Amino acid sequence: MKKIVTTAFILSLTACASLSQDQCMNADWYQLGRSDGEKGYSSTRLSKHRKACAKHGLSPDTSDYSNGRKKGLLYYCTVDNGLSEGLKGRSYRRVCPLNLEKKFLAQYEVGKGIYNLEKEIKEHRRKISSIERNIKADKKKSKLSKAEITDYKHDMEILEVRIEEKQKRLYHMKGQAGISL
Repeated sequence: MKKIVTTAFILSLTACASLSQDQCMNADWYQLGRSDGEKGYSSTRLSKHRKACAKHGLSPDTSDYSNGRKKGLLYYCTVDNGLSEGLKGRSYRRVCPLNLEKKFLAQYEVGKGIYNLEKEIKEHRRKISSIERNIKADKKKSKLSKAEITDYKHDMEILEVRIEEKQKRLYHMKGQAGISL
């Protein structure tokens, strides 16, 4: 039961930008630091907590917070999490210790590359759908010449080729990363 209350308390601390007086007084600064570290927050996060608590005449336990954050970063800065963060398109905040950063970044870059390719494929598909809608709308209004229809179709073919190329790269990248296809 105590774990549930502590977890709920930590979530309430991290859910908003500032902390209440009660939260500042009762914070488990080690756990809060650990939670922030596990989420990849930079050390500047403590400044936000410090500022919020200063409004109530209180200050965080910076030592406990820093020790907790260091522990949390050990969970954040893993190879698997690097891939996961990249796949979600998240920005890397340069928080990992040097001894973990190289491996984290290698997988982060793979994940980010996959994310970007998927985003580009979606954008190309969106453009194709837009062209198809334009053709349909213009045909109803009898505004399209055969040459314009040919141009539209040519644009769609180019986009289809780009999609196919990106899908091949995506397939290859996912295979290398061990992501099921």
